Amino acid sequence: MKKLIAVFALRLSLYFVVCCDPIFKPNIRSKTKVSADDNRNDEIKPARLIVNGSEIASDYVRINLTKAYAELPVITVAKALGAGTEQQNQSTFLISFPERRFLLDVQNNLLIDLDIDEDIMLGAPGTQHGAYYKTVDGDLIADSDRLILFLHEIGETVKIDFDSLTVIIEPKKG
Repeated sequence: MKKLIAVFALRLSLYFVVCCDPIFKPNIRSKTKVSADDNRNDEIKPARLIVNGSEIASDYVRINLTKAYAELPVITVAKALGAGTEQQNQSTFLISFPERRFLLDVQNNLLIDLDIDEDIMLGAPGTQHGAYYKTVDGDLIADSDRLILFLHEIGETVKIDFDSLTVIIEPKKG
């Protein structure tokens, strides 16, 4: 019951910040793929990905040093966290954890939490950049700020070490 109340409180606070806070300007994202030109003036470097203490091989993990976010492959991250992934058609994947299921729509840049039937790839409150999406080898690359709620729902957090160019995904503490 406490977990349910905590999740509800987080969702309610995110809703309030995104919808009601006059200072916060929500990031409106299009349903189209974003090209690499959208960040052509940014300093972007390849990065290592560590998930629950293990380095994960990936052809695509980057850190945007200019805008302070990581570019992460959603399917690769889900598999590294122990999810089963099942391709539904050319652009959608079912991502299954023991107690949670998500539907990833690569073509439309959506990650639907099937328990609540809502897209959960929202920008974190205070995000200072627009949404970043692109597709590489059939995997959706999304900025780390868009994956915060997804990771929270499965008990994980993301940290970016800008000095060592490392993205660390690990269980939430407490």
